[in-house]
Amino acid sequence: MAALATAYDKAIKDPANRPAHIAELYAVVQSIKGQGTSFGYPLMTAVGTQLARFIEDAGENLTDAQMDAVKVHQEALRLIMQQKMEGDGGPIGQKLVAGLAMVIKKIKGE
Repeated sequence: MAALATAYDKAIKDPANRPAHIAELYAVVQSIKGQGTSFGYPLMTAVGTQLARFIEDAGENLTDAQMDAVKVHQEALRLIMQQKMEGDGGPIGQKLVAGLAMVIKKIKGE
């Protein structure tokens, strides 16, 4: 989670090199989504997968608005870990994933 926060902060503070920082962030997200289920946190995998797809669709030169969507996902991942939301997180976990999907749709203008 620290690596994700660091990559995000770099992308925000250094927009001229944002693509490189997004590539770093994407690599961390891939790791999180790959390890979530292995450690009993499939909700982490679900949120990580959603974020990875968002980045893949958007490309590495994300706008500030797209970075806001990344931040919301980052905070959701942190919350899942802090609250130890194992499994799919139950109804709260499902609402979290649905809410994040709505953020992405709003950013995309859907």
